[in-house]
Amino acid sequence: MSTKTKNPHLPGKVTVWRMSEEERLAYIAKHPIQPEEKPKPLDMIEQTPWSKK
Repeated sequence: MSTKTKNPHLPGKVTVWRMSEEERLAYIAKHPIQPEEKPKPLDMIEQTPWSKK
């Protein structure tokens, strides 16, 4: 009797997608990358409590 269970932390099955250059360009044209309005600042970078002004 096997008591082996699926471990949810192990990687699952990987699906590899292959595209031709024309398919890739058509996908990029259909789904363009749009930058965010303004990147959110990181609090740790902006806070400089020990720096001399």
